[in-house]
Amino acid sequence: TKEELYRCLRTLFMEKDAYIGLTAAMPARPVSKRVGAERGKPVDRVYIERFLMENQDKITGVVMEMADAGYTQAFGVQVERSLVLHLNGWGKGVIKGDLETGEGIPADSVDCFICTQTIQFIYDIHSAVRNIYRMLKPGGTALVTAHCLGQISLYDYHNWGEYWRFTDQSMRKLFSEAFADSDIIVQSWGNVKTAVAYLYGLCA
Repeated sequence: TKEELYRCLRTLFMEKDAYIGLTAAMPARPVSKRVGAERGKPVDRVYIERFLMENQDKITGVVMEMADAGYTQAFGVQVERSLVLHLNGWGKGVIKGDLETGEGIPADSVDCFICTQTIQFIYDIHSAVRNIYRMLKPGGTALVTAHCLGQISLYDYHNWGEYWRFTDQSMRKLFSEAFADSDIIVQSWGNVKTAVAYLYGLCA
């Protein structure tokens, strides 16, 4: 019967690959609700920092970054001015601005905008991307990252919401609408192992 066939196949596959049994025995709850940040570097940050390192020649002039200036300081080259954008204006010297509405964000003002793991928290992503384009000086660069899968960030979920997950196709189409006259490069990274580690909150 079909059930007998499936039972035989399950047995054969489990004998062939011990990870099937290991995965079946894994707990339903993650190790960390903070993607491993309390013990080391979260898995996604390995790829993000590699991406920024590869593009550090673009992190120059007037640079704006979301939430804090950590990546500007780590990867910036000949940065003339470092700006930080935050929805609620939290932090010293921070610009209070809203990517969704564009409020508080001056047009044609930055050479480089670093926006890591942020746009999934913005409901109107089309408006956000248009405002990213609007803030850039002619010839400016936006370095944007977003994840395809991941835990819900409860802190962000309760403060401003969490709405989206992205594929390379959706990112390309989304940015092509506002950046039609620009070079758009979309890359994706990861594999099953890193995806599972990220979801479970294992640090890099």
